[in-house]
Amino acid sequence: MLCTKCGKPIEEGQKKCLCCGAKTKVAEPKNGKKRIIFFGVTSVFAVIIILAAVVFMCVDFFSSAGSYTVVIDKALNAVQNIDVEEYMEILPQDYIQYTLNTNKNYEKYDDMLLDYEDKLWQENRSNKKAYGTDFKIVYEVDSEVHYQSEKDLSKLTKEFNNKYNGQSEITEAVRAFVSTEVKSSKANGNRKTSEMYFIKIDGIWYLDIDKVTDSLSQ
Repeated sequence: MLCTKCGKPIEEGQKKCLCCGAKTKVAEPKNGKKRIIFFGVTSVFAVIIILAAVVFMCVDFFSSAGSYTVVIDKALNAVQNIDVEEYMEILPQDYIQYTLNTNKNYEKYDDMLLDYEDKLWQENRSNKKAYGTDFKIVYEVDSEVHYQSEKDLSKLTKEFNNKYNGQSEITEAVRAFVSTEVKSSKANGNRKTSEMYFIKIDGIWYLDIDKVTDSLSQ
């Protein structure tokens, strides 16, 4: 290579010209910048794809979490895994407290837990006997009716609180026909359709286990 100032030859690796003392300038390979640009663009696209996937998963999660169907999921999981804690999560606190106060068999909350766990265990055992240990309960919502008017919700809130001696405010309610089926490698269960009711209190969906919401359809 030649010195850019005096034109004298410079050996490879020298940092300055031995004749004039000018610092040498090492030219980048022609394809060097292209490689940098290529890798930069590739990295940007990779980040965009990852962010899009994260946003999609978050939207899907929160849309599911904000739907009454999360109650169905928990109820079926509770049966399948005999998880009484998960089942108790779908019951309104006013209902739980009222049941503890009025059921003479429950001296404390743990008594109620044991009783509900036994019911889950019996249902789980029944499914295992009929369909084997690898059974899976699936469901489908056939139809649904949403109650969102102030008049309906005010009436429902009043009846709910009167029944359970509560002070809750119901902000949304749903009546749905839900079909469930037990599937396994051994056999598929008969499809069953049930009428279920759901209520939202403080932004959380619960199972209207006593079907107080049915009063709105009358």
